[in-house]
Amino acid sequence: MYILKNKNDSSIVEFANLQGDDWLDITNLPEGAEYLLNKAKISKLAQITPARDAFMFANIEYNGSTFTNSQVSGNNITSALAIMGTTIDWLDTSGNLVVMTKVQLKELGGLIMNKRNVGYFKEATLTTQINACTTIEQVEAINIDF
Repeated sequence: MYILKNKNDSSIVEFANLQGDDWLDITNLPEGAEYLLNKAKISKLAQITPARDAFMFANIEYNGSTFTNSQVSGNNITSALAIMGTTIDWLDTSGNLVVMTKVQLKELGGLIMNKRNVGYFKEATLTTQINACTTIEQVEAINIDF
C-alpha cells in the first residue's frame, strides 16, 4: 500500500500501487506517517461511542431486582418522584411489580445518573489519551473498555 499526495490539490489517498504522474509517494515521509496516525486515531475514537452507550444503558441491579436503564426510564423516575406519595408501584425488567419508596426510587435514579457520569468521564479520558498519542503503537495500545 502507498500513501499518495496529489501534486495538484494536496489530497492524500491510499493506493495498492503507484498510478499516474499527478501523485507523489509520501509513504515513507513524515506526512505519510502523520496520515496513518490520524487514520488510526479516527478508527480508535469511533470505538468509544458504542462501548460507552453499551455501558451507560446496561440494566441496573438494585435491591435484588433488575431495572431498565434508558433515557426514558431516567425521565420516568424524575417524573414519578415529583408526583408520588410515600410509595409507587414500579416494574422490573421481568415485569414484576416492585413497591418502591421515594428514597428507593431516588437511589435507583442515582445509580442511573452515576453510570452515565462514569461513562461520559471515561469517554473524555479516552478521547484525551487517543488525541495525545504520537505513534500508531500508542493508539493501538489503548483499550476501549468501560
